[in-house]
Parts: sequence; C-alpha cells; structure tokens
Amino acid sequence: YRTGEGAREVDSGPFAPKSVVVRAPRAADPGLSRPLRDDVIYEVHVRGLTRSDPTVPENERGTYAGAARRAKYLKELGVTAIELLPIQETPNDQNERTPDARGDNYWGYSTLAYFAPDRRYAADKSPGGPTRELRAMVEAFHAEGIKVLVDVVYNHTSEGGGRGDALSLYSLRGLDNASFYELADDPRTYVDSNGVGANVNTKSPLAADLVVDSLRYWHDALGVDGFRFDLASVVANGCARGCYRFERDGGILARIAKELPARPDEGGDGADLVAEPWGLAAGSYQVGNFPKGWSEWNDRYRDAFRRDLNRLGVDAVPPRELARRLSGSGDAFDHGGRRPAASVNFIVAHDGMTLADLFAYDRKNNGQAWPFGPSDGGTDNDLAFSHGGDPARQRAVTRTAMALLALSAGVPMFNGGDERLRTQRGNNNAYNLDSEGTWLDWSPSAPRDAFEAFTRRALGFRHAHAALRPTRYWTWGGAGAEVRWLRDDGAPVNDAYLDDASRHYLGMLLDGQKLGDSARAIFVAYNGWSETLFATVPEAPAGASWGLVADTSASAEAWGNWVGDTEARPLTSSRHTLAPRSLAVFVAR
Repeated sequence: YRTGEGAREVDSGPFAPKSVVVRAPRAADPGLSRPLRDDVIYEVHVRGLTRSDPTVPENERGTYAGAARRAKYLKELGVTAIELLPIQETPNDQNERTPDARGDNYWGYSTLAYFAPDRRYAADKSPGGPTRELRAMVEAFHAEGIKVLVDVVYNHTSEGGGRGDALSLYSLRGLDNASFYELADDPRTYVDSNGVGANVNTKSPLAADLVVDSLRYWHDALGVDGFRFDLASVVANGCARGCYRFERDGGILARIAKELPARPDEGGDGADLVAEPWGLAAGSYQVGNFPKGWSEWNDRYRDAFRRDLNRLGVDAVPPRELARRLSGSGDAFDHGGRRPAASVNFIVAHDGMTLADLFAYDRKNNGQAWPFGPSDGGTDNDLAFSHGGDPARQRAVTRTAMALLALSAGVPMFNGGDERLRTQRGNNNAYNLDSEGTWLDWSPSAPRDAFEAFTRRALGFRHAHAALRPTRYWTWGGAGAEVRWLRDDGAPVNDAYLDDASRHYLGMLLDGQKLGDSARAIFVAYNGWSETLFATVPEAPAGASWGLVADTSASAEAWGNWVGDTEARPLTSSRHTLAPRSLAVFVAR
C-alpha cells in the first residue's frame, strides 16, 4: 500500500483493509429532543470508559456493550450527553501487541472508514456485529435520557500526506486523489492545515457528499444525536487547491446544518453540531465565527479560568473577563441569532492534562515510562500549577473548577473520569497510550468518592435552576438587570473595577424571578486570590432569606462542600469567609 518502484511487486493483499456489506439497520427511533442548553457533556473514550471496570463482564470491557452498562451511572451523576472520541474505523489493531506505546493510536483521530463502527470496540466481532452493538448502546443511553454525540474527523484521513515512496495508498487516494484531498500547487504534495496529513477536500462535491452522507447514516440509521467536529475550521475550508480560507456561509457548514438538520435552540428534532473551531493554518482560529445552528468549544472560557486559578501574579485576568465567561461569552457568540448554548464551556478536554492534574503539576510529564508514557508532543502552555504540592489546596481548587462549569451559562463539558480525580500523572498528550494509564480508574478511594459526590450535587444544582441554563443572554445593567456583578463589600462594580486586573473577587447575583427560576435569587461569590476574603452577601429579596448551599474550600469538606437547596445552611452573618481560590453559592427562598 505504498507508492513507488519498490512497492509495485509487493503483494499487499494480506495487509489491505477489508470490508463487509451488512444489511442496513432499520431507521433509528427518534432521538432525544432536549435543547443543548440543558445538557451536560461527558467526553470519554469508549474503550477507556470500561476497560478497567470490574462491574462489567470481562468480555465486554472496553466495548460498546460495556459502555451501555455505564448509562445508569452517568444519569445519576447528572450527565445528559456522552461525547465519544472517534469510533469510526481507524488503524488501531496493533495497540495491544506490545506493552509499550510505540506506534499506537489510542485516541483514534485517523479515520479509515466513515461508515463503519470500529470493530475493535465491539464484543461481537461477527459480520455486522459492531453495527448492531453500537446501535444497542445508543438505545441503552437513550433509555436513561442520555444523548450520544460522536467525535468525527473529516479534516483528514488515516492515509496521511507525504509524497513519493512515503505516500500511503489504500483508500480514498486510490479512488480519486484530487477530489478527496486538497492538492498543493505542486500536485505531488498536499495542503496540510491540521498537522497530521492532507486536508480532506470538502470543497469538492464528491468529498462533501461523503461527509454529509456519513453524518446522515450515523444520525438516521445508527441513532446518534449529534457530532463534535475535529478541527472544524479545516472542514470548513473554502479552498479546493493550494490554500486555506475559512468559509462561514454557503459552504459545507451550511449544508450540514440544513441537511441533517441542526437541532433548534428550543429543542426538537435534529442533530447537535459542535465545532472545534481552530486548526493549524493561518486564519483557521475561528472561535465565535461559526453560523447559527452550530455550537463551539470555547477555549476563551478554558484559558480565562486556568489563568485565574493557576497564574496569579503572572497573567492579568480582569473581573470583566470572568464575568463574560460566566455569562455565556456573549462577546464572542452573541450575533446572528446565536444563543448562550453556542458556547461549550470546558476547562480540560482529552487533549491536555486531566482536571486533577491541571492543579497538581507545574508542567507536562510526557517522558515517563509505560503505562503513563512516553508520549511525544503536547503543549508547553498548559497554564498548570501544583499549588505548592498541598493536597488540600489541590482538592479545593479542583472543586472550584468543577463548580464554575456547573454555574456558567452555556453548555458544560468535562472529561470522563474527572469526576473521580482521574490522573495521567501529568501526561498532556496521551494519544498513544492504550493502557491502564489512560483507562478510567473505578477502584474505591475516599478522595475520588468524595469528589464524585461533589460533582453529582453540583450538576444536580445546575439541572434544578433554569437561571443557569438561559435561553438568551442575561441583561447586565439597568432596572431590569437579570445579573448584577458585585464587589466583596457588596457594592455594585463599576467599569474601573471590572477592568482592574488587581481585583480578584467577583460576586454574581442572578434574579431568579426574571430568569424563571425556582429560587428568588442565586448568589455566587468567587475568590481567585491567594488570600482569604470576606464576601458581603447582598440583601435577600423581600420575603426571602439566604441559605448557603456550596463552599468549595477545604474547611467545608466536613459537610460535603455542596448540599441540596432544602438542606441549605442558614446564614449567621452577612459576611462569608471565602478561602483562597474558592467559591460559595447562596440561594434565596
């Protein structure tokens, strides 16, 4: 399957990919119609989810069938959408052949066959077995009210790039090289805007049809509810030859949203469409620029809170930046009829450190031995900080990060296992580690069990309060303000305060009545400083009183850090002691 003189006499038959034709599944039952704003996304690898899970039968661990057995757990956790790393067929059969990471492909961002569920993730490997098993998994998640989103890679394929004798030839390249891939000005080479191979030429009708037809198959026949598009800005390349140009309107983005179609903001039939809105080409960073019908991974949210929690005294983060991110990043997404759910908020994802590691390491640790390494690459700008190596501080700031996700307008997403303090021991690019170093650890542990319980209560609070899941952007100022931003002394902020990076406190007061909430008001007090602050709790609405429901500090571990609204702790003072890098939540009823 290589080009060049030396390869022409080699019999590639034993190594070439093989296919079987299976009976098309009946049309999928209607999926879940819930609007994306009401979802909590759990990003996870289907194999890593249960490969080390003792509650799953051994022959089903790491499979679609095994994942289905975790549906009830995810529902109880508060997850409403599972986002699976790529499950379209990819070259990964060598992963288990040797006990190291050389040449392994764990994450699967190297698609070979866009219509085939990966056979390696099926307990039933008979002809058609993977398709039937994946369909049954989707139905099992739907039975628990959980959407299934699939991470899809239409920006490149497993054939890669290269030229001459290094050119792979076993799939689309052998059918129509110039239609399926974007050629460079020199037609012997390719345009690579993604760093791992030739761009799929989505400007070509042939390649665009392949993408849309495959999406329709996964949605209509296999029943998945939506898609996360790897390097979606590259998929939206409007250049057919020799260049990169982001095509926002009229190209494949509009076609996908029309022909699937995209799920409406108010919910209903359709598919959830989520973009990773960047690539490696100049001009491919397009956060906030996708059209209505699309949501986007919001790295501005990620970096704002990483910097505020981990880079005190190094990076300047004014309160205005935090207020924007908490309120749905309207500065980026409030245009063209888009709503707060256009922002998928996250602090960590699969490509980087885990949530616990982000607050336990100062820098990446990718050179360690198997099974936690070695892995090449990975960013040198994680914005990570070990917080002096103090476990109590690390646990507290990790709780604060998870709480921020639960309390922000937009759509929260976190990484599978982060609710149990999953660690990769500082490895921030574990794409090649198909091992116990990356599989989720389900063994009992007091710290992990406590953080899982905290996460469950935080997500439960989000689901219980409509004010945190707004249908439109909150109004900030004037008599009808739905959100008010306060200083630690209880006074309203002004522009000078919001723009002063030396200020590390922000109070967020939501008007429950105006936002259709069950509570009269919700107040969040956040301290991003390294010292204790005393936050003034504002006066409660007439006829209501405040109760404390959450405090992420170490001192509140004694009562679990978060309680239900009916168990709210009465206030004994209008001033609340707010520990470093912690937040507190109050509800007025």
